[in-house]
Amino acid sequence: MSKIIASPIEWSYLAGIFDGEGCVRATENKPLGTAKSPRFRIVVGITNTSERLINWIHNSFGGSVQVKHLPGRDKATKICYLVAFNPKAGEALLNGMMPYLIVKRDQAIMALKLRAMVKSFSPSITKQGRGIVLPLEEIVKRRGVLQSLSDLKKVQ
Repeated sequence: MSKIIASPIEWSYLAGIFDGEGCVRATENKPLGTAKSPRFRIVVGITNTSERLINWIHNSFGGSVQVKHLPGRDKATKICYLVAFNPKAGEALLNGMMPYLIVKRDQAIMALKLRAMVKSFSPSITKQGRGIVLPLEEIVKRRGVLQSLSDLKKVQ
C-alpha cells in the first residue's frame, strides 16, 4: 500500500470533500489476456468545478486529473474536473480518510474489504496475477461485496 503523508487537518478536509463530491465504487471486468477469472478493482475519484481544489487534491494526495464535463456538453454549465486514483492509491486514500468519513464511511469499508480480497491472491504467484483461477466461492464473495457497495450507494 502506498503511503500518503498528510496532516490530520488535511485528511479531515479531504474526507469532507469526499463525503460530498467523491465516489467510491467497485468493478468486475472480464478476464484479460491469459487470465482465467474476472478482475475486481476499486475506483476512487473526486469531481468538482474548482480547478484550484482539484489541483490541491492532486498535489497533496496524487491521482490523475482529467476534465470530466465541458460547458455545452452533458448539460454542463461549467468545466468539471475529476481526480481519479488507481486501486493502490485509492486504498491509501480511503484508509487515510477513514477516521473522518461520515457519509461514505460504509462505502469505503466495503471498497477496502474488496481490495483486501483482491490482494489476498498474491500477484507474485504468476506475473501480475495472470493465470490465477479464483475459486467460485471467492468470486461469489467478491460479487457480494460489489452488491453491498452498490446497495449502500442507493440509501445515501
